[in-house]
Amino acid sequence: MVAVEIATPYLHRSHLDRELALLPAGSRIIEGPGVDAQLDRCRAEQPDLVVCGMGLANPLEAEG
Repeated sequence: MVAVEIATPYLHRSHLDRELALLPAGSRIIEGPGVDAQLDRCRAEQPDLVVCGMGLANPLEAEG
C-alpha cells in the first residue's frame, strides 16, 4: 500500500519531524485541505482505498 496523500487541518512540523521523516519519499502532505480540492485530487488519483473523515466520505459514498 502506498499513501498518495496525507492531509491534516494543522501540521506542527517541529513536533512531527521524526514521524514525517518516516513517510516514503514523494508523499504529498496537505495542510488545511479544502474538501472540494481534496475531492478533486482523490478523483484524479482513483485510489483503491480512501481513509478519511466524514466530510470526504459522504461525497465519495454518494458517487459510489
